[in-house]
Amino acid sequence: MFKGTVPVEIRAMLYELSQGWQAEALAVACSGNFTIERVFAGRFPLLSCDVTIYSGALGAWFSRQPFRLELKPELHEAFGWVLEGMADPAGATATVMLMTAFTDALDKNMQVKPNAYYRRVVDAYRRKWPEMLDKTRARLESSPLRIETYHAGDAVDWLPTLPPSVAVATFPPFFGGDYEAMFGKLDALFDWDKPTYQEIFEERRKIFLDALMNRPHWAIGTRERLPQLEPYLRGTAKTTNRGVPLYLYAPAGVARAVAPRQQTEAVAVPRLAPGERLGERLWIAPLAYPYFAALRSQYMNETIKPGMPTQAYAVLVDDRLIGCYAVQKGYKVPNAEADALYLLSDFPVAPSDYPRLAKLVLYAALSKEGRLLAERVSKSRVRYMVTTAFTNNPVSMKYRGLFNLHSRKEAGDKSPFQFQLQYVAEAGRWTLDEGLKEWKLKHGSTREPSE
Repeated sequence: MFKGTVPVEIRAMLYELSQGWQAEALAVACSGNFTIERVFAGRFPLLSCDVTIYSGALGAWFSRQPFRLELKPELHEAFGWVLEGMADPAGATATVMLMTAFTDALDKNMQVKPNAYYRRVVDAYRRKWPEMLDKTRARLESSPLRIETYHAGDAVDWLPTLPPSVAVATFPPFFGGDYEAMFGKLDALFDWDKPTYQEIFEERRKIFLDALMNRPHWAIGTRERLPQLEPYLRGTAKTTNRGVPLYLYAPAGVARAVAPRQQTEAVAVPRLAPGERLGERLWIAPLAYPYFAALRSQYMNETIKPGMPTQAYAVLVDDRLIGCYAVQKGYKVPNAEADALYLLSDFPVAPSDYPRLAKLVLYAALSKEGRLLAERVSKSRVRYMVTTAFTNNPVSMKYRGLFNLHSRKEAGDKSPFQFQLQYVAEAGRWTLDEGLKEWKLKHGSTREPSE
């Protein structure tokens, strides 16, 4: 099962591949959030199987089977407000759905994270719980999806019990630990009839694939390419530049491929050009993604794969664009307690008369004003900025002096660079005005200083 939903492109491919299927029912092994069932709803009787609390609650509801859900006794004092509505099936299912997102506010000990943002999240859930529960229950009760049976158990054991006349569509977890990572906190909150299962590795993967392919109609999606199924490859989809590619296999059908298309918009702001001197006012402006993508494509090293930022920013001096940077939230500094924001991209415009213009972009990102913008994105205090440099040198001259080298490792055979360096810097160390003055003093020469 993939986190979130199976991409719409893969669902469209799956629907097309199944047009000629003649089957008495369709089974979905590893149902996840029942995206695949929705593709086939109304076309076949549906049989589903999975092992998580989230899938178990939804599967029981859609098949009108009982589902036992109890808040663990030791958590009644802290989270007793979720008990409202849990006695009926729709309420229990709605509770699981709502608490899936809520657990982001809890640490591994099931305590609210010591963070003002998460404390507000918990308070809002507590105050609005009856309203949220009613709305989610209504959505469940109005859903037209119905499945014949839901099997709470190991898909490898379940699949061979299905007759060949049953078609199978599956997106199995051929990778370790993902189920536990996604729903471990829900398991820590609730008692339920949790099934036992084994991960689908090695010999169990072979058993799974044999049971899948021992029937006329089947389809399997994976996050890795399977050499043994190469003759059956019918679809590939990669919807973003750094997105995980997905592969769809089936015994027959038209082959399709989906590749990312980057949306860009031309930036009309004047850029610092050769022969121009920098002014006196350094400032930062939020930048919409299409504009950032256009600038990144023009100025960033083409050997570095672009990622999707949470927010991008333009860095300007007076009315001239001098560079951009972008951040991504949710990054934790390794071996440290404080939250950090990840500096995903940073680059200057070029050409210009300033060889170290890239450092001025970093001065802006690390400024007090830059930290305030970062905290609006992360909805929490930002004490550090973290970034990664790919280089053939043991240190990065761009980050040296502003960031501290946190780790160094070989970049790997597939990288055009020798080293992958991780840097950490304290955020908010100067104002934008102070940063510009220091940069001009240390790095503002129009020729490259000797080291």
